[in-house]
Amino acid sequence: MSRAGYRLMQEKDYSNPLEWEERLFFSAMKNQDLAWMTKGEFRDDKKPYGTHPVFILRRIERDTFKFCPCSSQSYNRGKASYIRENARTAPNNLRVDRNSYILHFIVFNLTADSPLIDRMPLLGRVAEDDIEGYFYRNEVGK
Repeated sequence: MSRAGYRLMQEKDYSNPLEWEERLFFSAMKNQDLAWMTKGEFRDDKKPYGTHPVFILRRIERDTFKFCPCSSQSYNRGKASYIRENARTAPNNLRVDRNSYILHFIVFNLTADSPLIDRMPLLGRVAEDDIEGYFYRNEVGK
């Protein structure tokens, strides 16, 4: 088998940001960092030192990704997709602990060399079947 064929069969190494792709779900980005990255669009004044999950909507360039915050609170009058509670992520089969709304209308970009990358615990990739609604896809093509 050729090296290229072998590479296609290998699992992605999500510990390497250069191999990241859409629908990766990270369990905790600091609220202060989210407020800064979204220019104040996403703030949690009740828990300024807490965290929220974030989601990769798409890859922009080889080392740049379009992210959005997620929340357990329903947003935008029912126009936010959500990751179902108990969804399992690939490749490590980790569980999403609650419904997590994908706030695709609040976006920010991160590069693979950003110091914020190392502070975000990766749960893994969410399957399309575990996402309720298609609203988040409106952002994916942009």
